[in-house]
Formats: sequence, structure tokens, C-alpha cells
Amino acid sequence: CIQRRIYVEILGFWTPSYRERKVQKLQQLRERGDIVLAIPEEAREAFASIAQSFPITWYANQLSATELIKLLRNRYDDVAERLALIDVDAVRQRVQSEGFLPERVCYELLHAYRRSELLQAAQLVSGQGVSFAAGIGLYQDNWMEQLRNSFVLLIESLAVPSLADLLHDARAQWPSLIDCEDATIEAILSLWPEVRVRRTSIFEATVEIVKDVEEQPYVVDDEEPAAIVPAKKSLREKRPTPKKRVVKEAAQNDLWS
Repeated sequence: CIQRRIYVEILGFWTPSYRERKVQKLQQLRERGDIVLAIPEEAREAFASIAQSFPITWYANQLSATELIKLLRNRYDDVAERLALIDVDAVRQRVQSEGFLPERVCYELLHAYRRSELLQAAQLVSGQGVSFAAGIGLYQDNWMEQLRNSFVLLIESLAVPSLADLLHDARAQWPSLIDCEDATIEAILSLWPEVRVRRTSIFEATVEIVKDVEEQPYVVDDEEPAAIVPAKKSLREKRPTPKKRVVKEAAQNDLWS
């Protein structure tokens, strides 16, 4: 990807002479296209002559990083152009050849900077035996099925191995997983319903094969699962109603009897 550098100048305290020099200097730079200004609201009038020449984020008391990033994206985001640079056939051929490309490799290969861009780009190359899963990357469908079968055999041979031992043996057996982070391999395991990772603590976990699970395709769905509503009890538990304590007020005559 072509890297582009943008300069952000934050204008704060100034004297009248400083303001005049700054306006003159900025007027000379108006054709550059790589300068963003952050100017206090109270100085709108002072810098009105250059307001149409630069992208400006106006702030009061404190500059908002969120507003600055929003301005940069609106002004300089070239995601459409970057997506157009993707050679779909070349990417598919590479996935078919290597079997698996981790997500971190996909960012550079698909000219993506953010997760949302990566998902857009992955949709362009998915198909014809190539799939994408968030947190994992691009993979060849047959490669993933072979990996699945091999993992099941490995786990069964180790008899409920620890997750750490399984990750070590997996990297030794499959060179394509050597450079993968632990989280990536664990995400791959989560695609297969017959493989369960059980955590006994934040540091310890074991992996086991669950028999008689319903076969499910390993497709990552970005939609959030529907909320699970607990079933209502068939019989409503009845609780004894506490009796109110009745306090008889003493009659006026009783007080003096």
C-alpha cells in the first residue's frame, strides 16, 4: 500500500503578530493538500481567510481526537481506491497454493488498514474454494477440512491434552501454523463443533473431542446471536404471604384506668 503522511497543526495561544505570520505562511501552503488544522472556536474570525483552503477541526477548550480522526477519514479515506487495487485472481491463487494466510498477512495483501475494510476486501476474494474467517484469515476449504481431520486424530491420540501442548504439537506438525499466534489457532479450533476447549483457570485449559455433536459448517457469521430468553417455569413458586402485624391502639380510657 502507498503510505501517505498527513501533518496536523494545532493552533492555540497566539499574539496578533503571530496570527498574521501564521495566516500568511498557511496561505503559501494551501496547495499542498497534506495539512490539517485544529483551531479554537474563538479564533474562527481570525482565520476566516484560510478556512476554505484547509480541512479544519474546530474545538473549544480541548481538542477531540474522535473529531480529528473523523475529519481525516472523511477527507483522506481512499478505501474504494485501495479495494480496486486487489488482484482477486492472484490472491485466490496464493491461498490455493499456500492453503492458509493468517489475518495479519491479509491486511497487507488486501490493502486494508481497519477490520471493517478487511471484511469488505475478504468478500471480494471469497469463493471458488476460498473462505475467510475473522480472527483467522483466508484459507482454502479443502486445506481446512484436512486440518480439521488431522487435529481430531491428534487430540484423540493425546487423550485430553492441555491447550499449550496441543499448540506446540500443532506447530510441529503443520508448518503453516508455525508463525500463528495462539489466539489464531484457538480461533480455528472454535470453528469445529466436535472440538471443545475447557478452561479450568485463566492459565490452564484442556482440549477434548465431543462425540455425537450435530455436524455444522464452519462459517463465521458477523451478526450477533439472538438473545436467549430463559424458559418460564411451569409452576410458579408460591411464597407464603407474610401476615401484617396488627397493633391495637389503646383507648383513651385505658390510659388512665
